[in-house]
Amino acid sequence: MVMHSQGNLSARIPRTDYVLVTASGVPYVNMGPDDIVTVDLQGQKVHAIHEPTSERAIHMMAYRTSPQVGGCVHVESPYV
Repeated sequence: MVMHSQGNLSARIPRTDYVLVTASGVPYVNMGPDDIVTVDLQGQKVHAIHEPTSERAIHMMAYRTSPQVGGCVHVESPYV
């Protein structure tokens, strides 16, 4: 559905103030578990070898304003 590193995924870690997000600039075909970035609800990197997606602010806004949100998907599909 997407190529290279277009779009982003994130998931709230249940019962914490942390979120897992995709790394900036890492092609999805090459991405593994160690490439996922942990950030706090302000989008600050907590643990990772890469930088978090530059789109993390919009994801964090969803998590901060809607505690029931457990995940976000943002795609830039050429088919939409």
